[in-house]
Amino acid sequence: MDYDFKTKLAAEREKVEDLFEYEGCKVGRGTYGHVYKAKRKDGIDEKEYALKQIEGTGISMSACREIAVRLVVYNQYTTAMSCS
Repeated sequence: MDYDFKTKLAAEREKVEDLFEYEGCKVGRGTYGHVYKAKRKDGIDEKEYALKQIEGTGISMSACREIAVRLVVYNQYTTAMSCS
């Protein structure tokens, strides 16, 4: 990937740490990482969010599959997933 493009993209991208305040509560641990409870810093809503921190370098194919399934599957036992 072009180094200048990658640097520019990294500078423009909003970081999770800037958008959410971790409540210091680790909800659980899965195959691909840890899940934490968080709220938005800007106070737009009072909803609680579950943020998954994926471990390792890069992202595995299994983690990609999990994300794809989570985007299309929703029922009373799962939480809504948003990509913003």
